[in-house]
Formats: sequence, C-alpha cells, structure tokens
Amino acid sequence: MKVILLILISLYSQSNQEDVKVIFDSSYTLEKLLELKKDCEQQGFDLSYENLLFSESGQLRYISFKVDFNDCFSGSTSGYSYNSEGPGFIKRYGKDVESKVHFFPSSKLLKN
Repeated sequence: MKVILLILISLYSQSNQEDVKVIFDSSYTLEKLLELKKDCEQQGFDLSYENLLFSESGQLRYISFKVDFNDCFSGSTSGYSYNSEGPGFIKRYGKDVESKVHFFPSSKLLKN
C-alpha cells in the first residue's frame, strides 16, 4: 500500500511541475550562466557548458552545451546568441505533452 501511494505522489508531483524554457541570448554573462547551472541542479537536471564565447563587454556570443534531465532524456546543441534569440531548450512535463524535450536551433536529442 505504501509503495502504491509513493508512486502516485511521485506521478502527481511530476505532472504538476512547470515547464522549463531556456534561451541563451546575448544578455547572458558568465555569472548568469553559473547561476542557471545551479538552478538546474536544484530542479534535478544537469547542465554543462562545452564552449563559451563572450564579447569584450562580457555578453554571451556563442554557446555549446549539454543537458541531462536524469529521466531518460538528454541532449546538446550550440549556436550564436543574438539580442532575443539563441540556442536553448524546452523541457515539458505532463502526461499529455507530445514532445517532452526540444533543443534548438539544431537538436541532438538522446533518449537513454
């Protein structure tokens, strides 16, 4: 009985999680990237940066990164960051969601 209750609680909490959307635009600095990495760890997934390029003023210009959601989904992508656009990812929760993870612009999604 306890096992069934724990499974139901786990499924309920997963379905009520808010979606996560990250777009790496030119407003990101190294400090903001490190803060985001900590936030991701607190939400239960791992974000790692492979290649970063910044402008002289410290704004992000290029990024290559990997995300492991620790739930059978992981992936990576890279690209140049612009004013309001850049590479990123969306992690969606809920049983009725068609695509749980999306990376952009180019997607390298791995299903474990």
